[in-house]
Amino acid sequence: MNNKKDNSRISIFYSLLMLFLLSGVIVFYINNLIIVNNLINTNSEIKENINKTIQSNYQFQIEIEKETTFEKVRKIAEEKFNMKISDSSALNRSSLVIKKSDLN
Repeated sequence: MNNKKDNSRISIFYSLLMLFLLSGVIVFYINNLIIVNNLINTNSEIKENINKTIQSNYQFQIEIEKETTFEKVRKIAEEKFNMKISDSSALNRSSLVIKKSDLN
């Protein structure tokens, strides 16, 4: 009879131990879910920042292309640096050579 009481106490001990381990595993699992969710949110924010940066780079590229058209560059060269280009030199594809001594 004494043997049955010991078995029931042991089974209650093991069942409590199993419940404790199961609760630890559940807490670990929920913690991992929270961490993964935070990582997903961070990843999403980083992707949004990358997309915004790409869009602004495209806009800057468009602005650069607008500002570096031949007509604008020619106008600035004529006004600020008194440089003139003749139509014949553009047609002949002759190159412009500037010596370093001329720059000083």
